[in-house]
Amino acid sequence: MTHDAAALLVRPASESDTATIAHLAEEAGMGVLTPRGTSHVAVSEGRVVGFIRIVEAGGDRYVNPIVVAASAQRQGVGRALMEEARTRYGALLFVARGSAVPFYTALGCERVGRERISPALGEDCDTCPDLATCSPVPMIYR
Repeated sequence: MTHDAAALLVRPASESDTATIAHLAEEAGMGVLTPRGTSHVAVSEGRVVGFIRIVEAGGDRYVNPIVVAASAQRQGVGRALMEEARTRYGALLFVARGSAVPFYTALGCERVGRERISPALGEDCDTCPDLATCSPVPMIYR
């Protein structure tokens, strides 16, 4: 199914989105997300096809995480979620999976030093079983 970017709605997540967000996170191999931050969802044709969660730490705002359903990838959903979050919250820090760096670079994100990432969020990478294959890259979206 193709998702027309113009027909994509990004809105704050509601209580009724909780199960879908949990399913998308699990499908993406993230396990159970700890409850924190503020989530927004991307809706196409009445169906949630992705979400972004914004977490505040140390005076900065972080993308933690962003997930797009496998069936909706490469269709502008991730871009729409990131652009909406940046418009709403300003500069966003995050740690990208190494394989996703080309997407974020094309979006205009830049690499930053590891010291820019709050230890409260950086520890997610340190304890992740996929650390070696993930090759995490700290980034900022201004």
